[in-house]
Amino acid sequence: MFLYGSDCLQGHGGRQPVDRIGLNFTVNGSVMGQELDYVRERELSVDVTGWDQIDRVEVLKNNRVIHRDFPMDRQPTRESWDEPVLVRFEYGWGPWPVLGIGGTADWDIRLSVDSGSIDAVHPCFTSGPLEEDRRDRIVSHTEREVRVQSHTALKQQFESHSQKAVVLRIQGGPETQFTVQTAEPNSESQLSLSLSQLAESNEMLFTDPFPMESAMLHRVVFADRHRTSFTVIDTGDGETSDFYYTRVFQANRQLAWSSPIWVNAA
Repeated sequence: MFLYGSDCLQGHGGRQPVDRIGLNFTVNGSVMGQELDYVRERELSVDVTGWDQIDRVEVLKNNRVIHRDFPMDRQPTRESWDEPVLVRFEYGWGPWPVLGIGGTADWDIRLSVDSGSIDAVHPCFTSGPLEEDRRDRIVSHTEREVRVQSHTALKQQFESHSQKAVVLRIQGGPETQFTVQTAEPNSESQLSLSLSQLAESNEMLFTDPFPMESAMLHRVVFADRHRTSFTVIDTGDGETSDFYYTRVFQANRQLAWSSPIWVNAA
């Protein structure tokens, strides 16, 4: 069973679009929500795939942590480029918090790669603005380019958070060129960097001089930092029932957690 779940208190002072964190958790092969007859030795298997760096994964027994895994601490190597990486494009910062303006920004975005391919696209859209003629959508998706039409505004947003995002999983190398082009809002703008540059730092894109609408290309996330799997061996004496579950913390403060698996008393 593969569970997708997330809650999302995020670091820009508000709420961020939900990441569909994949979490597979079993105890002796039994899936989340099941009960097992008593067995002394329990093999707990965990498999997690996130859409940002995973800060830590915790395995709990009877609400106490018995194991922690820290993917974010793993140092990338030259071989890290052999697997696809994640690049997040987050957009929607604007002049409204400062000037009290309640306008809507219409975004027309093209994300493309040169000397690489786009394996998957993960939209992180939030509600608002709630207007019939404004709907967030992936217009097209090929191996080389993704086009997005989207709309951001502070009105009708949870906790006044206007940012939305698109995450691309890219197969490439340090020399792969990543380009963002926006036809809207305001004037046309473009930002182009290699994945090696994005591995060092993120980069801002301004559609017009500050404080007009802006966006961010986040730092590259390597596979060994957004994906992990491991096994934990635990034992129980059978005097009482035990329950196990797993929770995941991404670096962007989004969370996922499993339903418990129960091991009955002897």
